Amino acid sequence: MTLKLQLTLLLVLVTFTPIAFMTYQMQQQAAEEFIASKDNSLILANNNLSNLFDGYIQNTLEVLWADSHIPSFRRFLEGDDDYRSEYLNNVHEMLRNVIIKDSIFVNSAALLNIDGMNLIDTSATLYHDIESYYPYYREGVKTYHGYFSKHLVQDVQGYALYASVPIKNGQGEAIGLLRLRIDPSRVQLMLSKALKKTTFQAKVFDSKHNVLANLNNPHLIGSAQSVAELEPVPAPTWVLNEENQKVRVIRTSLSSIPWMIEITLPSADYTAYIDQSFFQWLIDIGIIFLITLAGSIGLATYLVIPILKVEDAAKQIASGRTDQDVPLVGGLELRRMAESIKRMKDTILASVVEMEQKNKDKEKAELALLELNEQLERRVEERTQELLAANKEKGEAMEQLVNSQKMAELGTLVAGVTHEVNTPLGNNVTVASTLQEHLEQFKSLVETGCVKKSDLSEFLNSCEFATDILQKNCARASELMGSFKQVAVDQTSMRRRNFSVEKSVHEVITTLHNVLKKHNHSIRVHIPQTLHIDNYPGPFDQVITNLINNSVIHGFRNMKQGEITITARIKDVGDKSFVVIDFEDNGAGVPEKIVDRIFEPFFTTRAEDVGSGMGLYLIKSIVEKDLKGRIYLDKEYREGARFVLEVPMVFDDDVDE
Repeated sequence: MTLKLQLTLLLVLVTFTPIAFMTYQMQQQAAEEFIASKDNSLILANNNLSNLFDGYIQNTLEVLWADSHIPSFRRFLEGDDDYRSEYLNNVHEMLRNVIIKDSIFVNSAALLNIDGMNLIDTSATLYHDIESYYPYYREGVKTYHGYFSKHLVQDVQGYALYASVPIKNGQGEAIGLLRLRIDPSRVQLMLSKALKKTTFQAKVFDSKHNVLANLNNPHLIGSAQSVAELEPVPAPTWVLNEENQKVRVIRTSLSSIPWMIEITLPSADYTAYIDQSFFQWLIDIGIIFLITLAGSIGLATYLVIPILKVEDAAKQIASGRTDQDVPLVGGLELRRMAESIKRMKDTILASVVEMEQKNKDKEKAELALLELNEQLERRVEERTQELLAANKEKGEAMEQLVNSQKMAELGTLVAGVTHEVNTPLGNNVTVASTLQEHLEQFKSLVETGCVKKSDLSEFLNSCEFATDILQKNCARASELMGSFKQVAVDQTSMRRRNFSVEKSVHEVITTLHNVLKKHNHSIRVHIPQTLHIDNYPGPFDQVITNLINNSVIHGFRNMKQGEITITARIKDVGDKSFVVIDFEDNGAGVPEKIVDRIFEPFFTTRAEDVGSGMGLYLIKSIVEKDLKGRIYLDKEYREGARFVLEVPMVFDDDVDE
């Protein structure tokens, strides 16, 4: 495909497509506006007809209601046969006056008594009939303003509409009925006059779907329609009529009685305009296409030859012939384009020379940078080795410091237990020496033969009392030594076993009895005896020991009687179970400004006397490293300090240290 043809097609496509689309949208919009205008006409005609028929029905009933107050009609209904015979002609004339108000379409007027007997009628055909079974009678005597036929009534004269109003006596009781018989052609005439100069098709149906009026076929009055066809259509809609033709229809009921008005427009009224608009659009599109095609061909011819020359020069330059000149041909725009290509060629040549020089400089810089990077890598490697060595030394020093702290605390524990054991042992020595004195005294009495019954009784009582004291002090010493032995063995040997949490806590408290009794502090333990865990009891005991010492040294610093509460519960996290120990004291608490630093090594608030800053750091290290758990301070607790210790029920060997 040649460039000229390509350019022509491109211009046609770019120019013609939006114009064609725009004109099509205008045609569619005009068709929609036309349909909307027709729909508005349908709605307006429907509203006018509804108002017309409602007004006619109301006006007829108002006239009848006024005539029902004529005194002569009331007296005629209340009089006897003689009275009726006498005034028959007068009343008949009054009834004819009622007919004269609408003489063309009112066939007859009649007076009926309360039993529905036709007493007097302007139509000889209906005179003296019994009409009590007709709806206009049954409904008419019940109403106040009157009744108008909801549907056609077939009597001896054919189809008719009836209107009636009750006639009442002085007490307001119905004594009869004033009735009109109306020719249904009245409805046909009203329909014809209302839609005389339109193309609408219209029908009026009664409540039983009988045709009251048909604008195109008046002879169909009285024929019935199917129920399905008479569903209300409040807005204009496309449907198929009885002749299976597509029509636009609106169908609504009157407000006064259940008559239904149907107004339709045949589809021809719509399609003729739409088809005409479509053909006009096709003609316009064809003209636009021809004009666009001619202009595109001319423009392409004007542009193609100069563009081909410039294109050929550009190809030669691209192939490497940098000495090729770009011809300045064509219009102003093409000349500017050729000049731009020429400047671009010169710029590219200059850039190539400059880039070659830059590449040489870049290679030199890269060599220098490579050498510098090698030096930096050697220096980083040396610094890394130095830092690793320093960290190793720091870790070993920290480990030694932690172990020293552990042994120092164990020494404190030994000193306390030793002091506690000295008390029952000293008591035992005193009791033993006393018992020895009593034994020597009793022995001398036995040797002299002066033993009395009272002496024997006194000696036995002394032995019994001494034995009891010896037994209690030995049991106390044994208990202290047993607790100390278990705690000391656990803390000095990393031996994993299944142990009772409650028993382990009580053993620690027993070993710290000397520390607690100095200050009159107390510890309450709420731990189930059945709670056992499979972990390392030594680190666990050391954590409890350090927490108690921390409360005594820091929490109860300015208190004579402190209280510690230790509780335990089980918490499940996924498929693992943890024992959660809440360690609470009612001491001074932790100041808010240091809560985030209390677990740091060497941080202490009592560096001036007993603080080394390793207590809580040691606790945290033991919990995380040896017990594979965690410990934290409850920052929301305000009645002292609360430490929460979470330890796995079963030690997990797979957890990384």
